[in-house]
Amino acid sequence: MDAVVQLTHAAPANQPQSVSEIAARLLPPYTVDGGRAYLAGCQLEDRPFLRLDFHEDGVAATRFFTMQGKPLAPSLVTELGLCHLIDLARPPQRIDHRFDRDMHAAIEAASRLDAPPGGRQLISTAAVWCKHTDGKLRFAAGDASADLPFQGWACSIEPPPYICPVTGKAAFHLAATDDGRLVAAEQLECCAETGRLLVGCELVTCAATGMRVAVDQTKQCPVCGERVLARTMIRCRTCRQEVGPCSMTKDVCLACRRLQKVRKADPRMARLLDEYPTLDRWNRWRIAETAEVYILSCHRWLTRLLLVVDKETLQFRSMATGLRLLGLRPIPPEQYEYVLRD
Repeated sequence: MDAVVQLTHAAPANQPQSVSEIAARLLPPYTVDGGRAYLAGCQLEDRPFLRLDFHEDGVAATRFFTMQGKPLAPSLVTELGLCHLIDLARPPQRIDHRFDRDMHAAIEAASRLDAPPGGRQLISTAAVWCKHTDGKLRFAAGDASADLPFQGWACSIEPPPYICPVTGKAAFHLAATDDGRLVAAEQLECCAETGRLLVGCELVTCAATGMRVAVDQTKQCPVCGERVLARTMIRCRTCRQEVGPCSMTKDVCLACRRLQKVRKADPRMARLLDEYPTLDRWNRWRIAETAEVYILSCHRWLTRLLLVVDKETLQFRSMATGLRLLGLRPIPPEQYEYVLRD
């Protein structure tokens, strides 16, 4: 009787046989705070390999091959549990003439592969049916949900880690942010200002209060560059900028308190005088910079002029004037041109 007629069928003894067994293998490692993990889709497919038993130089040998007649790596033989098989009364799926044709060709190719000098005698053949699975896990908590695909051999598949979409960290413990994203639970933090649950990297430490708060609850102090709670910002009575409390002393920001003498040849002054030539009539210029503006002070006779100029556009943010020994009064924007011409 030829090899194809003698074909038997087998399967790994310990491979899962059902979707529920796959679920029992994959789901236990996951924890979802206030929610659950479950299979949102799973299928099992039987894929055949060849087991051929030979006599080689009088010694019995068993080898495993693909359906193309190529030998399986020892690591895959171990992974699939092919050393511990059970016989099947019938194949797990319907086979047709194409399967018989492919099986016969694979047996012929495998029998010739690396044949020993003394030749080999084929004793028995078996189709070994290994279950392959693919599907997706779903994690849900409230209105938040996320899917995680999986695939692999049923007998060796392991739970894949969930990759946090914000931090890229692998995790098995998940939790939902207040805006409906599932993230690694260990990365979750509470905004001290709003109470919202967010990912830690989306929070900053307020330089004024030390509180951990969402970035959108803060502003960057233009003087020191630190982020502070927006509600703690204070308006400087001199330059009218909003600055952090750490950059303010007696209602005047540190930039306004640290004006430095500057020559008209300074590149910053050159830009300003080129844009507003009439300012050349003023003298005793002093300057300070913040992240966004130049703060400039100058004198003409007994009058002092304070300018706050956008560093990028050179447009005036504010303007104030007054006698040297008295306080400054803000100038309405519609009067800027008049002051410059005066």
